[in-house]
Amino acid sequence: MSGLGPSPLKVRARLSTSIRLDEVRPEYHRAVVTYDRGTGGYEAASTGVQRSSRLMSMVSPGGVAANGLVMLPSGGDAGRGEVGKGEEFDVLMIGEVLAARRRGR
Repeated sequence: MSGLGPSPLKVRARLSTSIRLDEVRPEYHRAVVTYDRGTGGYEAASTGVQRSSRLMSMVSPGGVAANGLVMLPSGGDAGRGEVGKGEEFDVLMIGEVLAARRRGR
């Protein structure tokens, strides 16, 4: 993956997996955000366990550093316990947006 240049401060991205919501608090969920030129859309992939004491969650299982914080509502505000794959949320960018890998390459 390569960088696409200066990143916007906030983007709207599709989740690549479902994410469990905290019942009480809204969260900023660490993620790797990519941009697909083919679809013209952003996708956010969770970096895994999000505990504040777990700094390894700043890096995805594939070794790519988190570059965005997905802005998730509390479970109470959302009226449910999780958000699903494919749903869109605002993401605060904390790093350079990455180009999505082409499938089949």
